Amino acid sequence: MGNLIEGNVDLFSLNNTDEVKAGLVETLETDGLAYDNIIIDVRYNEEACLRSIFNGDVVHGEYNIFSSKLVDDIHYLMKVIKLIVLTNMKLDNAKFFFLLKDDSFGYLDEHDSSPTYNEAIISMSKSLAKEYSRYNMYFNSLIIQPELKELNLNRQSKDLLKNYALKYKSNRYSDVSNFIFSMIENNFPLNGATIRLGNGVVDYV
Repeated sequence: MGNLIEGNVDLFSLNNTDEVKAGLVETLETDGLAYDNIIIDVRYNEEACLRSIFNGDVVHGEYNIFSSKLVDDIHYLMKVIKLIVLTNMKLDNAKFFFLLKDDSFGYLDEHDSSPTYNEAIISMSKSLAKEYSRYNMYFNSLIIQPELKELNLNRQSKDLLKNYALKYKSNRYSDVSNFIFSMIENNFPLNGATIRLGNGVVDYV
């Protein structure tokens, strides 16, 4: 998450230690930090999670589909968002951005995301938008196509890019950043929206 106020950016990661995570929650509870703009990067690699469950030492219950770490991360994320929402009620025009990976690219590379996971985050964003729009809070989800240079594409994968555009042009994260800054600097009439960023037909294939 980032707080973009006068060049000041506060960051935290789901990969932080438990002590660091607990410290952030305590700070939010006691200091009541308010944020003008909150960027939540929740892009999720389902394949990596599955590998960790079946090939690693990640603990998961007998009847659980997801690893305990993923469940704990989601619970932690929801707790932090709740605290920020509660403290942000005193602000006007607070904006939340949930960054998701376009899971349709899972057909092209092993680093795929999950449609179920994406829909869960999108549903949460829509629910928050419906509940807190009265406090001038805006919640939008951005589904982002990855840059092709970070994928391991074979000939068949490159042919599948024609599902998006006959001459596919790779997405650039710098363009994504500029788009987010544009949404920060302007008050577009968007709340609870799902916006796909990429080239060609940016939808499931």
